[in-house]
Amino acid sequence: MITLQTPDDNIKYYLNTNSSILYTYNVEKNKVHFNHSNEFKAMSLPVIEKTKSKEIRKTMNVQDIIREDNNFINVVKVIASTTETEGNFSDFDEDTGMATDYLNIYLNARTFQDAAADNNYSITCEENLIELLEDETPTIHKLIKNLFHNESDEVIINFLNYLNVVSFTDNKQDVMYLFKGTSEDKQGQGSGKGVFRDLLSKMFSGLVCSVSNESYKNDFNSELLNKKIVIFDELDFKSLKYEKLKDITGNNTLRIENKGKDAIIVKNVSSWLLFTNFSDMLAKILADDRRTIIIHPNPTNGSLKKEVIDSCYGGDYNHFEYCLFSEIENFIHIISLATGKVRTPLELRTEAHKSYFAANNYNLTDIKKFNDIFLKKNSKRKFIEFLEELKILNDISEKKFERMKFYLNTGFYFQDMLQDVFNICQQHQVGDIKSRDKSRVAIKALKDELIKQDHELFNLDTSFTYQKEKRRVKHNGCIRVKDTTRETQKDINKQIKSFYIQNLAA
Repeated sequence: MITLQTPDDNIKYYLNTNSSILYTYNVEKNKVHFNHSNEFKAMSLPVIEKTKSKEIRKTMNVQDIIREDNNFINVVKVIASTTETEGNFSDFDEDTGMATDYLNIYLNARTFQDAAADNNYSITCEENLIELLEDETPTIHKLIKNLFHNESDEVIINFLNYLNVVSFTDNKQDVMYLFKGTSEDKQGQGSGKGVFRDLLSKMFSGLVCSVSNESYKNDFNSELLNKKIVIFDELDFKSLKYEKLKDITGNNTLRIENKGKDAIIVKNVSSWLLFTNFSDMLAKILADDRRTIIIHPNPTNGSLKKEVIDSCYGGDYNHFEYCLFSEIENFIHIISLATGKVRTPLELRTEAHKSYFAANNYNLTDIKKFNDIFLKKNSKRKFIEFLEELKILNDISEKKFERMKFYLNTGFYFQDMLQDVFNICQQHQVGDIKSRDKSRVAIKALKDELIKQDHELFNLDTSFTYQKEKRRVKHNGCIRVKDTTRETQKDINKQIKSFYIQNLAA
């Protein structure tokens, strides 16, 4: 048995479960020191080696001490929690009858717990959070407003809700925030991304880490262990493995591995922020993405200095930084009030999202003619994808999208449906339809072309019962694919009836 020569009740030693890190906890100073396994041979302690016959006083390196039985290095499950007791504690599980020893290495947890239990502020509704942010943390408010350039208060409140999950739960988030430039010229450099990272690092001391274009997909990922916020800095869309990133952020557990050590499975408590100056996402993130919220910081290079530090803090960065960090405790109290659900990109569209996809995906110049949408498979597919983007951006309703998609895919058209397609083409200048063009002329020419090729005229006349009342759907002059079988037309009629019932029920 190995014991210390001069035990100090003020200094405690803890080893994580795969023996890769030794934690030295100074209770009086409330500090935890980290020592990795590759340092163990160089670290030594004066100890007493006790055998049955004698005691030997000597100095041993930490690696050898860990290999022997000892009474002062405790094996613990290491966490970094804003919600649990600081330092060492035990938890008994009544279901299993087992007790687990923990070491909470986050030693500022009380600040968050006090904010949750005895808050400095109160609000009557969610919208008051912005007013509170501006009044009680004016410097942080200016920084956030510069980063969330042209975004509504609703979007900023959603971000405060996101920070609430980071601050007051020990849960991961699969929603990510992407701060990116708007163009090659307007990259948003100097908008405050780095300053915001420093603010978070100060606020969550030890719980923030950065990953690179290579390290996030590396098997040896010990930097992610117990991290609340992971910052993906200088993200490169050319090499981004987005599915890998979604897999990491979507899992409740992380497999953490150090070189030469067995991997351990830990709870995933991370939330991710992505920073990049790339303006083109290279189709890695699409318009209907459910995970990544896009934000365009102030696109003017050096905007934080020019529009905030120079104008409000006399150009003195040190004064600005002092004011920023001095507001952290108030900021934590404000965040504790942001208890709303974090909304996904599909639930809350940012202005950055709308402007990016409007600029990048509305250009359908390869659809040369209006008729191509109905006669060429590739053009029809691209137009349906375009309709889906309009739906996502709330430019057309879900119902209209589903109906137009159905008719285009089945090759069954009637006047109102063709008019809808024409109107969209005219509004967005698709298929060489100009603002002065007449729908009557374009649709007649289309019908003539369809009949010349593989379509035929058809008069739709079908009936159904809705709420015990007989209803009838009738369209003369419909166009359908030639040789449409009786069974296929029955299926089409059934779907048309369903659309009409949806209208009646609305």
